[in-house]
Amino acid sequence: MPTFFETLELAAGVRGPSALGEQVTDIAHKWADAAEVDWTREEGDEIDVQFSAVRSHSVGDFHLHYGAVLGNQQAFAHGGVEWRHGTGSALATLSPLLRFAATPPPPSAAAPGWAVFAGASVRGIAHNAMIKRNYDPLGPELEPKRGVARAAAGLAWVWSCGAVAFGLAVDSREFDAQREAHAFGSVTAHVRF
Repeated sequence: MPTFFETLELAAGVRGPSALGEQVTDIAHKWADAAEVDWTREEGDEIDVQFSAVRSHSVGDFHLHYGAVLGNQQAFAHGGVEWRHGTGSALATLSPLLRFAATPPPPSAAAPGWAVFAGASVRGIAHNAMIKRNYDPLGPELEPKRGVARAAAGLAWVWSCGAVAFGLAVDSREFDAQREAHAFGSVTAHVRF
């Protein structure tokens, strides 16, 4: 719709050694220096299934996002706001960093343009099975926090062949023993063919 859109998403996968996290981490750490991870404490394979429902409303340069993710590994409700400024259809390329779900590309007739964005959200956590086992064998089991905040900012470009968005995000600590906030980058690309 012109002023809002919804995403309903069903995702299925696996977590554990078959997800190849160790291999991907090793490749990433060839370019980005980081502390070693003790993969001997990684839990075994588990199916990961989740359903996401998200709605986003446009109010001028602002977009409100709210929804929920329900799954066997994690379940949470979220809400947030995103400010965008720019030209053309890039204003419609909302960030999955604040929607917590796949975000559709701009329509094929989208006008070329650019946008910058910044926003914040909060999640109320009902269940997070991914935060329980401490990678430090001498440390206690981890207890996830019930509320997590996120701030994100980035750039988006739309052109005749597709769209690309780059974002940076930082989450507040997700469990008490976490030494610092989790910061990461995200690149989303849509190619029309």
